[in-house]
Amino acid sequence: MRVEDDLKRMLPQAPQERPLPQRQAHRANLLTAISSVRDAAPAFSWPALRWPTASRWLMPASAAVGVTAIVLTAIALSGAAVRQAPSPPSGGAAGVRHWWVASSGLRGVVVRANSGPVTVAGADGGPVAVTARPHFHGRAPAIYKTVSDGVLTVSALCPVTVSQRPQGQHCSVTVGISLPRGLPVRVSAHLGNVSVADMTGRVTVTDEFGNVDLSGLAGRVVVMATLGSIHGRDLACRSVMLSAQRGSIGIAFVTPPEQVVAVDQVGSVAVSVPPGTSYRVQAGSLRGKVTVTVLRSARSARLIRAFSPLGNVLVTG
Repeated sequence: MRVEDDLKRMLPQAPQERPLPQRQAHRANLLTAISSVRDAAPAFSWPALRWPTASRWLMPASAAVGVTAIVLTAIALSGAAVRQAPSPPSGGAAGVRHWWVASSGLRGVVVRANSGPVTVAGADGGPVAVTARPHFHGRAPAIYKTVSDGVLTVSALCPVTVSQRPQGQHCSVTVGISLPRGLPVRVSAHLGNVSVADMTGRVTVTDEFGNVDLSGLAGRVVVMATLGSIHGRDLACRSVMLSAQRGSIGIAFVTPPEQVVAVDQVGSVAVSVPPGTSYRVQAGSLRGKVTVTVLRSARSARLIRAFSPLGNVLVTG
């Protein structure tokens, strides 16, 4: 039995599917919105990883299904398949891990975790410092690191999913990483909150069951949360792309961004930018209230697009 099946028993029944007005028009507008903000591919490319599909009850209406497919294709996010831990390499037995890895020669850092919180913090140079602290009763998690082609991968993987554990057993790993703030970082989490702070390199996060917290970031940001919210503050990013299926999105910038795309399937979307700068704004909702107070100009090079089929949308500045 998968963890989604276990969660279904604790959650209310999915609402009845119902047709939403202007579905095709909304879908076409969103496709145009996403496609217009695709950046050129960065020099650093992540290893290909597979993102597991969400359960049907996460899609409250047929329009949300179409919107989700567009968003996931456009932002090209594929999270790690971290539901179950593979056999760890030699030396992967459980226990608190403290690693210091020289950052010279590294082109990026990948974190894979399937149970427990992940915290990433940027620093002024120095090595990549990793602490992984397991908490378990029963089978131990696999905790190990590898370096391949300039990419440091940190894995903290419990052996079975929540629903498969025998009664009385539990497992989670708390992962903390400090790294030079300019290194690209990718976090793929299954069950646990993710926090990323003080980074200037590219940040990519996929989280199935947990909230994502962003603070003090200045690089390109791409985040997808399945069952959880996305919150960001003190952002100085030029480009931000966020997608949430069941949660809320709230982000605040300290410098004017060049392009923002924020799409939420069920919850609210709130984007706050510094006053005094004009934007091309496209904001919409099928069922919620839309409020825009920023300066608007059809000729502005800066773009904000915010959508939620069912939630409220707020763009302020």
